[in-house]
Amino acid sequence: FFNTSTGMQDAELVGYPGLAAGSIRVHSTSGLLGAESNLLFNLCRSCDTCCDSCNPCDRPATRYRVDLLAGLRYMELREGLGIAENTQVDPASPVFAGANISAFDQFDTVNRFYGAQLGIRSEWWWNRLFVNATGIVALGDTHQTVDINGSTRITTPGGATTVLPGNLLAQPSNIGHYARDQFSVVPELGLNVGYQVTRNLRLFAGYTIIYWTNVERPGDAINPRVNSTRVPTSTFAPSGPLDPQFSFHNSSFWTQGINFGVQLR
Repeated sequence: FFNTSTGMQDAELVGYPGLAAGSIRVHSTSGLLGAESNLLFNLCRSCDTCCDSCNPCDRPATRYRVDLLAGLRYMELREGLGIAENTQVDPASPVFAGANISAFDQFDTVNRFYGAQLGIRSEWWWNRLFVNATGIVALGDTHQTVDINGSTRITTPGGATTVLPGNLLAQPSNIGHYARDQFSVVPELGLNVGYQVTRNLRLFAGYTIIYWTNVERPGDAINPRVNSTRVPTSTFAPSGPLDPQFSFHNSSFWTQGINFGVQLR
């Protein structure tokens, strides 16, 4: 971290021979869910005995259709980043002799998207085989929330325990709940390949990619500018700037995956 009390790069001591034995555990979580509702309007389609804008009368009939999609989309991205430390101080240490120090910094973000979308879906089929592709773009609002928490627990050799607010990256200067709204664009592309088992039943597998602009990520919520004198385990009297401070940082999120399905219609 950058130590704003000295104006220099610095590091936190977790373990050192003859002073303390320590460990750090970093835990990251990420979860995405969504829902959408669309109206479908057929722009054009082929048939064996007719002609239209997709199937002119002067060329052989092909089997495909093109549909317009319009609707609403909701998406939710929940992520967390936690850093837990545990240090057993050596009894011969000049400070916190024999004490156990356990502390954590936790950064949690939730992004909720509400918007309208418009897209095109096309499908081509040959006998029982079919391929369909979908392209959709959603525009709307992303409600960003950030929760920062942290604490330090010091247990003396005699068993007395003291719990203090904050740790290294999460201190009273940035601990809290923060929220704001940002305009976002969410495009999605999907491709499926399948087989028509019966007139009403089909099997398919495909690939989808989704991109989401203007989201808040846990790593971006961490401010590496820290005033070491305000860390709970500091042996110096608190002085100087109240760092770290929190500020929002827009980032982007993208996800991709494969899917398998059964469709009955």
